Amino acid sequence: MSYLLVMIGIALLYFGGERLVTNASALARSFGLTPYVVGLTVVAFGTSSPELAATLSSSLSGTPDMALGNVVGSNIANVGLILGLTALVYPLATGRSTVTRELPLMLAVSLLLWPVVQGGISRVEGAVLFALLIAYVMWQLKLGSTDPAAVEEAEREAAEEEAIPTGQALLGAVIGIALLVAGAQALVTGATALAQALGISERVIGLTMLALGTSLPELASSLIAATRRHTELVLGGIIGSNIFNILAILGLTALVQPLPVDVQSAQGDILVMIGFAAAALLLMWRTARLGKLGGLVLLAAYGAYTYTLF
Repeated sequence: MSYLLVMIGIALLYFGGERLVTNASALARSFGLTPYVVGLTVVAFGTSSPELAATLSSSLSGTPDMALGNVVGSNIANVGLILGLTALVYPLATGRSTVTRELPLMLAVSLLLWPVVQGGISRVEGAVLFALLIAYVMWQLKLGSTDPAAVEEAEREAAEEEAIPTGQALLGAVIGIALLVAGAQALVTGATALAQALGISERVIGLTMLALGTSLPELASSLIAATRRHTELVLGGIIGSNIFNILAILGLTALVQPLPVDVQSAQGDILVMIGFAAAALLLMWRTARLGKLGGLVLLAAYGAYTYTLF
């Protein structure tokens, strides 16, 4: 029964995330935002919704190690697995601003988590994280709406996409959220039961099975975008998702219920997350491009890390 709940949860998360991303992107384009800014904000938030639902469910069900492990594991999977695999499908090229501004910001937010978890994440720290999220979103929206070239690109992209009426897009987004919540509940319930039955720690389940399950929307949207050569959407979605996972998910979860943290076990995983963020920056620093070799490096590192967990 536990395996069935996990499979049902993953399926609901996938379809819910896909529906939410599609309809939220349609709503965002109506405001003249570029695919990159949409990726950094709307798509990032949409694909991070499974992590939010699963982390809240884990925290409220009394498994805080799984809650934190889900966020950290998802960020590691986003860079190591998803970014690496997507680069093998099609090389990811971007502008210099991504390398000099967005990737360093992702690394800075990852570094921020280190002092925050010391002694657990309180409601005050959760409020600070969420306030930083609001500032980040407002900054990205301002950048995307004041650049004439960006607005022109957004209008061109919108013209190429099949138009979705605003009401239909809004309804689709709501349905997507409902599927995500249901999927997260099923996945957390099943994963917790498996952890107890197999003698695997909540931390490892959160870092692997739960993290991979809730990262499926990122994986699906990134691979689809790569096959269509929308590399900016891929990079924007991954960078934005990692920032949202820390600022929004941990911030909101701590506001609802403070998160106790086993610092000794969590520190190593956070260091790995920081290492992957730094690796993405270093691999793209010179050329603003992640090719197949860089993708293989990230995939190999992710495989080695997952192996050590078991």
